[in-house]
Amino acid sequence: MGERLGRVLAGERLPPAEYVGRRVDGTPVSLEISSIRTEVDGRPAVLAFGRDVDERKRIQAELLQADRMATVGTLAAGVAHEINNPLTYVLFNLQRVRQRLLDGGADADLREMVDVALQGADRVKVIVKDLLAFARSETADVAAVDVVATLRSALKLADNALRHRARVETSFENVPAVRAASARLGQVFLNLLVNAAQAFDRDSTTDNLVRVSVRGAPEDRVVIEIADNGRGIDEEHVARVFEPFFTTKAAGNGTGLGLAITRAIVDSFGGHIALESRTDEGTTVRVWLPVATRRDVLEARRPELPSEVPDMARARLVVVDDEPLVGRSLRRALQDRHDVELHTDPRQALRRLLADAEPDAVICDIVMPDLTGIDLYERVRAERPGLASRFVFITGGTFTPRASEFVASTDRPVVRKPIDLGELGRAIAACVGLRRG
Repeated sequence: MGERLGRVLAGERLPPAEYVGRRVDGTPVSLEISSIRTEVDGRPAVLAFGRDVDERKRIQAELLQADRMATVGTLAAGVAHEINNPLTYVLFNLQRVRQRLLDGGADADLREMVDVALQGADRVKVIVKDLLAFARSETADVAAVDVVATLRSALKLADNALRHRARVETSFENVPAVRAASARLGQVFLNLLVNAAQAFDRDSTTDNLVRVSVRGAPEDRVVIEIADNGRGIDEEHVARVFEPFFTTKAAGNGTGLGLAITRAIVDSFGGHIALESRTDEGTTVRVWLPVATRRDVLEARRPELPSEVPDMARARLVVVDDEPLVGRSLRRALQDRHDVELHTDPRQALRRLLADAEPDAVICDIVMPDLTGIDLYERVRAERPGLASRFVFITGGTFTPRASEFVASTDRPVVRKPIDLGELGRAIAACVGLRRG
């Protein structure tokens, strides 16, 4: 500071500098100091102006964090897409191998090895699903959701994790419905409840306590609070708990995605989430959600699919996927019940569909190089509109804005990779039923 004063008194013009000062109550404050040379009673002096920049720094930090989250989200979506394609054919083929081993009465050790491989693939499937939940820009349809009923359901699901570790106290006010998607909101509550159950170093239903409450809040909001008196979180970690891949859990016990996904879901509803914690005192998480309006009661955008795959006559299917191993595995899985024509070149598939092909259903990947599934569909809809209603889309992840917007707006079924054959079968049955009904 003394050097700066000397330079200003010497007539040097200096840019503003930042210093840390103290408020009247002793709390630190960041000050941006601007100084100019002047005179007081004929003697040289320095006139300094101080501006509190704490709020500006906070906003800058939030913008930087938002930019980092967006970058990580884009990366996560791309990684998930690249994993889901090979994971699709790994799962398909492992399931078929397992069935053949069972049918052939194979050695028990060999069956166990295949079962372990399937369990590992299923674990990868869950991790990739979490990545997509964090990264996905399209959101589930929102509606008027009974927040208390959803929270009670989550408490039942978390009961096994909670009941042997802590007492649970609840306090639910009579609050209006909130703007959310019920299943995803349930995922938020379940994540927070399981985190609370894991906050204790030892099991004790006498000393350990988890408090769950719901109450009204200003500005047409409802606040949900989940608090525990567990070990708490170190102060230096609190600011990072919502960062993707950051975890305070021991190695192997967490992916660091739970709270990042939770925040992404809450944000998608127009809500807000905050966490407070003190070491050895516990943690409190609050979720604010907007009260639902009449416009939140939305109609389903896509035809409702039956809960089971109905019996149907053998159908003619065209499968379009640029990944040869995915396409061949899909054809192998479907050809026992249907006639399947496979195309791994989307342009070749387009020529076939624009010519004289009359499939009962077209199973088409969305994200493909050179010609996307969206472009293929638009060309078919323009030149052979009768085929447009027979499309079923499959995707390993929609990591481009155009693909996200298409999935959010299309009235055609969308089945995500790794593909559930039951879900795909129901989508095919719906197409065939519409065509032949």
